[in-house]
Amino acid sequence: MWKRKPDMLNCVERSYQMDKLRIYSTDIFIILVAGVAIAFRAQTAGTPEPFDAYPKLITGVLIVLSIACLIQTRFYKTTDKKNTTISNVLNAVVLIGGIAIYILAISNIGYFVSSTLYLLIMFHLKRYGNVNEFLETKPIIADSLVSIAIVTSIAIVFKLALNLVFPESWLF
Repeated sequence: MWKRKPDMLNCVERSYQMDKLRIYSTDIFIILVAGVAIAFRAQTAGTPEPFDAYPKLITGVLIVLSIACLIQTRFYKTTDKKNTTISNVLNAVVLIGGIAIYILAISNIGYFVSSTLYLLIMFHLKRYGNVNEFLETKPIIADSLVSIAIVTSIAIVFKLALNLVFPESWLF
């Protein structure tokens, strides 16, 4: 008598579950990065005790971030917002230009100032186009605090744990 139409929510849920099972090219790249990190960690297993800290740190971080990226791609829901190739190319050019300026600035200005400014600018440029957040005070303060925390934690790891010295410059 009455035919029930398929529930739209169930179709979306099934589609989302099927997306979790697909393997994308980014997944293969992430798995390759984790595989290289595991192979490198196995090769450096015989390194004497004080010299093995840096390889263990880098490979451990790569493995953990690779697993986190795989988990994130499985549970991240895509939106209908489409990026044009022009905006993707513009983002890539800004990123590469920012890295080039950062490399020049780190030797002249110093690690702390140039790294904090680089992270602050890159975090804030990600908000470009979002009218509610671009050049607003709260995101700038939050981005500044996150940038300072990241730069300080990296400096602590390199100075205290790995006993490395930062190059001298006119600003610390």
